[in-house]
Amino acid sequence: MGIVYNVYANDGHGGPVNYATPIATTTALSFKPPALAAPSDSTFVVRAFDTTVGLEEANTDARVRIVVDAGGNDITARPNAPFALALRATAGGGCSASWSYNPAGQGGPPTGFYAYLSPGTSPSYASPAATVPYVAGLAGYSCELSGLVDGTTSTIAVRAFNSAGIGTNTTAVASITGDSTPPTNVDALAASPTFQG
Repeated sequence: MGIVYNVYANDGHGGPVNYATPIATTTALSFKPPALAAPSDSTFVVRAFDTTVGLEEANTDARVRIVVDAGGNDITARPNAPFALALRATAGGGCSASWSYNPAGQGGPPTGFYAYLSPGTSPSYASPAATVPYVAGLAGYSCELSGLVDGTTSTIAVRAFNSAGIGTNTTAVASITGDSTPPTNVDALAASPTFQG
């Protein structure tokens, strides 16, 4: 009985694995693919093939995914991007930010989330204004931010992070106008009686 290993791959762009034609066949217990493009999202699968009887097992578990960013960095283990960012101005130039996180298909779970606060309509990711820890199984997160200028637009952005790095998403971004000045006190209140007949 002769056992070899067929290696299958996807298109390098995150597509499904093509099981029609292996990209390589080897008797070794390791395989080195050609250099991966930057950026790319590649998946490789290995299946044992019996050359004597011409049968191949059909596992889908012996697989590995490698994600490379435009700079050639391995970002496979980075977490997913947060989504559904919502903002609400609060008293004294504050802001309440809330967002969601879905772990399905993530490279690795987040350690937490960075919330960035920037003046104007463009986000700056230089320094986070708040850090919120990730809790496994929790879908919704929030934080309170301060320092918004009354009547001036600020932009809040949220990114997930873990030991593999900080997410590079530009989708969890929203703008808000600061409201540090409370409304004027009510004065000259007048009341008049009414009668039901």
